[in-house]
Amino acid sequence: MKKVFIINFILLLLLYFLFKYLSLFFLLSSEFSGKDLFITVNKIMMEKNYEDVYKNVKYRPIENENSDNAPIVILGCSYAMGVSMKPLNDNETISYMLSKILQVKRPIYNMAIGSQGLQAMIWQFTSRNIYKYVKKEPVLIIYVLIDDSIRRLYMECCPWNKSAFYKDINGQIKLIKNPIYYSYISAIIRNVLFKNKIYYDISDEVKFNFLRKHFLYLKSESDKKWKNSKWLIFYYNDQNVNPYIKNLEKDGFKVIILNNIVSNDFYKNQKYRISDNDKHPTKEAWEIIVPKLYEEIKKQYNIL
Repeated sequence: MKKVFIINFILLLLLYFLFKYLSLFFLLSSEFSGKDLFITVNKIMMEKNYEDVYKNVKYRPIENENSDNAPIVILGCSYAMGVSMKPLNDNETISYMLSKILQVKRPIYNMAIGSQGLQAMIWQFTSRNIYKYVKKEPVLIIYVLIDDSIRRLYMECCPWNKSAFYKDINGQIKLIKNPIYYSYISAIIRNVLFKNKIYYDISDEVKFNFLRKHFLYLKSESDKKWKNSKWLIFYYNDQNVNPYIKNLEKDGFKVIILNNIVSNDFYKNQKYRISDNDKHPTKEAWEIIVPKLYEEIKKQYNIL
C-alpha cells in the first residue's frame, strides 16, 4: 500500500511539472521559437513566485549617490526603468537625465521594475526592500504611470511574468496568497479567457477605483517611514487620456499628464518611441520630457 502511494505521489509530481512546463510553452510560443523557447522556459521554471522575480531585479545605477541632500525616488514599470526590446543605456533614462538637470544635486533612485505594475511597487515597501537602497527620506516620489498599469492589476503584464495580485475586500485591497492563483494555468485563464471575455466588460470607473486603492495602499505603506515625502504621478499616456486619472489629486497626489507638457507632434514622431509597435520612450523622448517635467516639479513643489 505504501509503495503504491509513493508511486502515485511521484507520478502526480511529474504530471504537475509536465503541466507547468507545457503551460509555459503555450504562453511563450508566440514570443519565442526554437532554442530560445527552451532556454526561456527553463529559466522561468526556476522562478518559484513573484518574490523571486522582484528580488532578482538589477536596478538602474543610483545617480549622485554621494550627495547628502534629500533624494528623489522613481517608481514604475519598464517605461521608468528604460527596458524594452531595445533597452536604454544607463545614461538615457529618466533618472539619469533628471539628475543632470537638477539645480540642487540629489541622489536619484530608479526603483522601477520592468514588466510589472503597482503590485511590485507595493512589495518594495511591504517587504522593506526599498529601504535597503534608499537610506534617507525622499523629498519626492515620482510614479511613472502608463495606461496598461490598470490591466496589470488584473493579470500579468505578459502571461509568463510572475506578479503579485490583490483583491478588494470591503473596500480594502488584500494580497492574494493562494498558490493556485499564481500557477501558469491560472495565468492562461487570466490572459486568455478573462482578458477576452470579462476584463473589457468591467467599467472604466470600477477599474480606476481599483487602481486608486492600490495607490492609496502604496502611499500608506510609504507613510509608515516617510511621512513627509511628496508624491507625483507622471501619467505617460497614449495619445488619448484616461479622464479618471486626474481624480487621484483628490487623494493628495499631484498628477502631471504627458500630453499637457508636450506638443501633438510628440505622438507622431517615430524617434520618441522604440518602434511602431513598441511605445516605450527613447532617449530622445526623455530629452524632450525631462526638462518640462522638471519645470513642473519646481512649480508644484519648489524642489530645485
